[in-house]
Amino acid sequence: QILTAPIIFFYFRSFSVISLVANVFVLPFIPILMLGSFLAMILGKILAAPTYLLFEAVLAIIHFFSELPFSFIDFGTS
Repeated sequence: QILTAPIIFFYFRSFSVISLVANVFVLPFIPILMLGSFLAMILGKILAAPTYLLFEAVLAIIHFFSELPFSFIDFGTS
């Protein structure tokens, strides 16, 4: 995040205040999602459904944190 924050700020003119906290909640699920996605390519629907449900849960966590007041600072376009 330290390396990507300046790039995100440069292109989007905003800074996420809560990203570190949100990543603490999301990060444990990412390796499971990656493995589940890979195995779903091989095993098909057997693992696709649980992986999809976990993906939806991660998206719900991300959405929750993005909707918090003052979760990011917008510096505008100028």
